Amino acid sequence: MALLLLAAGCAAPAESGSDVPLPDPLPRVTPASVLPFEAYTLSADERSELFAVRNALVVECAREHGVTLTLVHDDPVSLGHGLAMWAGRFGTLPLEQAREHGYHAPPEGPATQPFTVFVREDEQPRSGVITGEYDASTTRAVDAAGAPLPDGGCRGVADARLGGDPDELGSPSAEEIRLEAARDPRSVEAMDDWRRCMEERGYAFVSVDEPYDLALGNELTDEERAVAVADVQCTGSSRWRDITFAIETELQERALRREPDRYRERHEHELAMLAAARSIAPQR
Repeated sequence: MALLLLAAGCAAPAESGSDVPLPDPLPRVTPASVLPFEAYTLSADERSELFAVRNALVVECAREHGVTLTLVHDDPVSLGHGLAMWAGRFGTLPLEQAREHGYHAPPEGPATQPFTVFVREDEQPRSGVITGEYDASTTRAVDAAGAPLPDGGCRGVADARLGGDPDELGSPSAEEIRLEAARDPRSVEAMDDWRRCMEERGYAFVSVDEPYDLALGNELTDEERAVAVADVQCTGSSRWRDITFAIETELQERALRREPDRYRERHEHELAMLAAARSIAPQR
């Protein structure tokens, strides 16, 4: 099974976080904690709603060109909820969640939505219907009848109906600010503490996000649960998540004060795309 991602991010330069004072006392970050930019972006549920319509439009367009695509969330047999990851904020995995489900989503709980469309292996020669180009090349794709596909393929057709490209959603500079917060010496020291803590428990990882790979495409194991529990404990003692979150918060607030119109106008465009998706959904 081949996965073709329909979501990505964009970033812009951000200022250094080295002059950001940490609050005293330093608050604990929880799954419910909110960053300033999140008031100017679609929620996770709204993004899922938008991408569900976008994916459905891609599949509909492909069908018109003689190619059958299958939506991930419409084919639980192929992936299964057991392969979905926990949907909470990174670095805030609750201890009980770790003990019971590791990094996997609970059977009845929210899961990350892979904004993807996949095609069966025997349909790969026609998978270019999504992008308008064959995989790993710039050769113009054709449909089942041999006719050229529209520019941008069926994804381009869907995005035109939505009034924009959902892959570009998100506050400008959010990713660069996140990286800047992670590069701060205080964050680096805290993440080094996390690595040492994990090594003491018998787990060697290079980065704080590496343990999550245990859940990617894999069924839940006792090892994953044990690693996740250690991760939660070491995250709590090292405070790396709390430190990076505090720095991100201040840098995002500065960006909003510096360019408020930039973020407001972008969010208005996102909301217009969501409204377009909602107007399309009842017609289908």
